[in-house]
Amino acid sequence: LEITEENLKQVFSLKHLSYFPGWAALYNTDTTYASTYTIRLYTKAEVFGLNPNFCYLTSWTFSDSTTFDLSETNICLDPSLSTVNSDNIDQRIKFGKIDKNLVLTILNHSIIKDNFIIHSFEHYSKGYKLTMVRL
Repeated sequence: LEITEENLKQVFSLKHLSYFPGWAALYNTDTTYASTYTIRLYTKAEVFGLNPNFCYLTSWTFSDSTTFDLSETNICLDPSLSTVNSDNIDQRIKFGKIDKNLVLTILNHSIIKDNFIIHSFEHYSKGYKLTMVRL
């Protein structure tokens, strides 16, 4: 898929049919999402077939094409444990450009929380994969 603001907004606004709506990144430790340089988000319909050895799931659950809640789940616990920090609710996405690259900025109450360059945006039979590089 072409990396455009319109394409990303369209896919972010889709209501996924899975009982796990939204997007997720998979990790082996609970601090990896906040510290890793490259983030790979998958539609959750695809996530569970990718890596059976992960324990941590960082989820972006969209309420519209530019607003989402970020949560973290330890799925190796029984029952699994999810946490949502109040700072991670109603985060907003703003798009921009650096050179010819699309940039995704995450804002919370007008404060910049993170910036990513969109590296790739792919469609698979089971869903989508978005690869972003942290600035």
